[in-house]
Amino acid sequence: MMRILLMTVATMLFASPSYAQDARYQVDVLPDQQNGESVASLHADIPLAVEHALPILWQQILTPEEAAAMPQNVRGIRFLQRAIPTPSGVTVIFDEGRVSKFLENQAALKAASEPQPEASEAQAAPVVHNGLSLELTVDRTATLAEQVLLEGDLSSDARVDVLVPVQLNEHVCKYHLLLKVADDSWIPLWFARHGLAVTPLPEGWIAH
Repeated sequence: MMRILLMTVATMLFASPSYAQDARYQVDVLPDQQNGESVASLHADIPLAVEHALPILWQQILTPEEAAAMPQNVRGIRFLQRAIPTPSGVTVIFDEGRVSKFLENQAALKAASEPQPEASEAQAAPVVHNGLSLELTVDRTATLAEQVLLEGDLSSDARVDVLVPVQLNEHVCKYHLLLKVADDSWIPLWFARHGLAVTPLPEGWIAH
């Protein structure tokens, strides 16, 4: 399993040169010399270069207000398609599909949290979400690649509407999970298939 993860990350980081079809998803990162960075240090720490690139990506694809509202704890590497070392720094190419899915989830979460207007007798009732809103905690020590793979598998499950990171670190990750249906009984089996046990909590689940 670890060998597969390492091969996956290596493929993402050092794939042959290829450039984004939409130039907005490509960011050329230069070393921050005031903070002691150099081209060599960026080449040695590609994840750092990707994190430098993420705020620039938001500026290139969002309005200033939307970019300012982006969560600060979201890691750019979850959107990474390729990172290409260059003579002047690192060219970071973000996956447009992953970014779009994340922005859709953010919009859905915001809409779900906003109060719905009351319908009068002469008006049709507003459409409301019929699923479950849960808090999910993953309590385990994991590599960044393992976190990204788990997030990707869960967010792509047909029963999941929105998966939004709330807190991310190598030991504990917390998410807001919005399901499409009012049934979370499948969650223990899903995590068991991923090598984790789960315990129910009043507000959701904890996987460990």
